[in-house]
Amino acid sequence: MVLAQAESINWYMRRDDRIAAFQRLGHNPAYLTGVKFDTKRINFNSNINDVVKESDTLIFVTPSPYLKVHLKKLKTKIKDKFIITAIKGIVPDDNLIVSEYFTKEYGVPAENIAVLAGHCHAEEVALELLSYLTVACPATDKACPIARKLA
Repeated sequence: MVLAQAESINWYMRRDDRIAAFQRLGHNPAYLTGVKFDTKRINFNSNINDVVKESDTLIFVTPSPYLKVHLKKLKTKIKDKFIITAIKGIVPDDNLIVSEYFTKEYGVPAENIAVLAGHCHAEEVALELLSYLTVACPATDKACPIARKLA
């Protein structure tokens, strides 16, 4: 489910001070500061394991050089979760694209991974400019609903 359409979402942020600022300001204090969120619908948590336990779908947007650092904290199994990744590039030292990394390291089946790709940038999104995205997933029954919601 796309964030804007979700009744509520669980959001992992690594720093409690950033969570407090986000809740106070109504936007992320470090990224896309002009985009306002309904923080009443967001369950913030600085414990990645709590967020994973409470979520069926996980959306990863961490820059690829930092992905492994955050996932080292993960003790909860993710192999049965549906994963959406918007991470560009490869996982350093493993030379794998992110979807391959989730399959190899965490046993997530390829049909449970969707990749959001495109040339759009956060700045374009924040300015509400027209952007194009590709949703790729071996399971079209899982990819199509995501693509329709993003459209």
